[in-house]
Amino acid sequence: MILQKRCLKSFLGFDFGFDTTGRNEVINSILSGLRSHCTCSIVGVAKLPLQLEMNAFVARALQIKGM
Repeated sequence: MILQKRCLKSFLGFDFGFDTTGRNEVINSILSGLRSHCTCSIVGVAKLPLQLEMNAFVARALQIKGM
């Protein structure tokens, strides 16, 4: 898991996240740490279907990209 933090006086969240595990708990953790309108890129292949916390995901207009 890689997270990029923006240097701000008051921390608002990460600019992007990058996952290589494909695990639901890791991806949801990344999504919860992102600022609004930011992106999580996923490289890992999951063995189980991805389950997202949709309310937080949609309300903050987050993006997920498969790489």
